[in-house]
Amino acid sequence: MAGLAAIAAVGQLAGKTLLYFAGRGLHTLPRRFRTPTAAIPGSPQTARQTRIAASLTRWKRRVQDRPWLSVVFVGTTASVGLPPFALVSVAAGALHVPLPIFVVAGFVGRWARFAAVLSLVPLSGG
Repeated sequence: MAGLAAIAAVGQLAGKTLLYFAGRGLHTLPRRFRTPTAAIPGSPQTARQTRIAASLTRWKRRVQDRPWLSVVFVGTTASVGLPPFALVSVAAGALHVPLPIFVVAGFVGRWARFAAVLSLVPLSGG
């Protein structure tokens, strides 16, 4: 059962690592997932983009000052699923969480999640 959970976790991380690279800007997302880049100065969209950029800068500083914060956040999200791990994968890339931390914390969290789900299979009679 532990091996099966590990295989599932590796498969999940393969896909989520692409999202991480998209957050870093090293991989582009399909057009339907991208936001429009042209905004009219003074428009609500421009103000929103400015707020998001300022928030990203603050979070990037927090993650760099406290490396354990990224381990806890990525690991918890990977195991619990809230917020969605796909969104956190993109955010981790954008915040420049080191790739080894993302992969290890994500693997441990996903392995724990899948192991918990697989441990329920005998109870269901399957």
